[in-house]
Amino acid sequence: MRDDQSPGRERQPLPRAERARRIADTLRQRITSGLYEDGMLPDERALGHVLGTTRNTVREALGLLRDEGLITRRRGIGTRIVTVAVAAGLFGLGGPMLSVPLLVVCGLPVLSAPAAAQAQSVVIASVGTIGYVQHGSVDWTLAAVVGVPELVGVIVGWRIARSVPDRRLKYALVGMLLAPAPYLAFHS
Repeated sequence: MRDDQSPGRERQPLPRAERARRIADTLRQRITSGLYEDGMLPDERALGHVLGTTRNTVREALGLLRDEGLITRRRGIGTRIVTVAVAAGLFGLGGPMLSVPLLVVCGLPVLSAPAAAQAQSVVIASVGTIGYVQHGSVDWTLAAVVGVPELVGVIVGWRIARSVPDRRLKYALVGMLLAPAPYLAFHS
């Protein structure tokens, strides 16, 4: 079925902007799932064929992804995935996972490093949330199901961190960063 059809209805084409938004959502999902391992997207014609839409709709969808910072486009070179943006979206890089160790290495006290990283995450998450809300992509029930336990974890973690000496916190930080290393090494 093409993107301008609905089951059980006569053909009523969606406005091109809505089709482009849907194609952008599909491409974003394909990018973050690792479908394009070489970091390059197929050309507009090939994407249009695979996604069952026109080249103009694909071009508009790619423009949306470029505006989000997920891809870069160069005439004669093609469409390249911005790896940092994908990694940041998948793993929170640029947030606590990367910031906390870097801040500790730079000499910030262990308790101050996660505090600074959490504050940074609030800004990043707010901007991201606004974008997803504007596109109608937020599942508020899922956000609550995931967010409430996470909030409890942050509060409990904060209380534990305040009661543990800095040296132990450093070792805990190193351990938490190294713990997933074997899994990542053997399952990537």
